[in-house]
Amino acid sequence: LWLREQGHPVDGFELSELAITQFFDENNLSAERSEVGPYQCHRHEDLRIYQGDFFAAPELGQRYRLVYDRAALIALPGAMRRQYAALMSRLVEAGGQVLLVTLEYQPEQQLQPPFSVGEMEVRTLFERDFGVEVLGRGAELDHPR
Repeated sequence: LWLREQGHPVDGFELSELAITQFFDENNLSAERSEVGPYQCHRHEDLRIYQGDFFAAPELGQRYRLVYDRAALIALPGAMRRQYAALMSRLVEAGGQVLLVTLEYQPEQQLQPPFSVGEMEVRTLFERDFGVEVLGRGAELDHPR
């Protein structure tokens, strides 16, 4: 919502209908629903959340100048992370930027998300098509689960 409050139209992608419903309810926003391509689109003014498989996003025909990924990459297993990075290269305009939040920890046989995705993996995935810059680091003592 912060980006929207700054005057930017916002498109989001979410697989879970429950998460979308909770988002609109928690923020006291009404949502119109419609089918858009392969998605169920939940819209409030210039905020759209597309419910469905993010990997179908090219079917919308949109390109983005700015992308904020809070938890998508770290939810994906390794092979899908490569597909995700390739998809981002297709969806982001030339000169566009991606703000990516990741977690890095000792995986300890972590079989479920959030997965550890460190700086070197981010560089391997994205450096071919994007400049990679670490904006900050934080430490937590507890396991992310």
